Amino acid sequence: MSRLLERSVPDDYLLRMASDWIRRHLPLGAWKNDMLVAVVRLEDLGEKEGWCGGLRVAPELRMQGLGRALMEYLMTVARLRGISVLRDLIEEDNTPSRMLAKAIGFRELLMASHLAGTITPARGAAPAVPVTILPEIGIDEMSWVRALGGHMSPTGPERFRFVRATRERLSKEMEGGTLFSTPQGTGLFLFSKPVKVGWSERTLRSFAPLNGPLVEIIDAAASLMEGDGSRVDGFLPVDLAALGVAEKRGWIPGEMWGRRVLLCERRLF
Repeated sequence: MSRLLERSVPDDYLLRMASDWIRRHLPLGAWKNDMLVAVVRLEDLGEKEGWCGGLRVAPELRMQGLGRALMEYLMTVARLRGISVLRDLIEEDNTPSRMLAKAIGFRELLMASHLAGTITPARGAAPAVPVTILPEIGIDEMSWVRALGGHMSPTGPERFRFVRATRERLSKEMEGGTLFSTPQGTGLFLFSKPVKVGWSERTLRSFAPLNGPLVEIIDAAASLMEGDGSRVDGFLPVDLAALGVAEKRGWIPGEMWGRRVLLCERRLF
């Protein structure tokens, strides 16, 4: 697979993840004359949700329908595994992949960016957006998330995936940190437990807004946690205005992918 990746995309990030890809996910491939010429991966997230991505096709075989055939095969495999919805991330300027996704029934849900930076809320200032610590997940608190079709992005240095913010999943996420909610359904997010590295550092692990002021919501949570110096690292839903504000704050967008990426979804049954 490494040979295919080296030929497909210059400095492909998947080269650093190939062994983990094979170990944790279900890679599907196409061969020609005993040579791997296309690959994609499928991840079963549970709760009938799946994650696909990393489609790579040998340069000399592009635009011949091979990528589409492999994606259609992936959807067949997903159905057989009981997965009812698939999601994928596609860079905003990756026109061929966006066209393919549309042709096989994926719809674009939201724009996101991988943001990395440090939260530095104004000291002593009351947060513009109020936040509440959720001691437990209640049906009332979750109703707006379900109504908005809220998506959550569990993140790490090279691991991310958008999933539905279900009550069960959020309850499990709470085991790793503190969960916050903002009123009127503008934000839902999780801080990990403090890690001592000379000072107390908290990492924003999950975020599930579909509206509301991105930076203000994060600042509000950081203020409540006295989180000056907390790190933002992950795919967060953004628009151009929010991305511009984040950049002015010193957050770096597009560290892993392009500046903006699209979350796409395909319902299988």
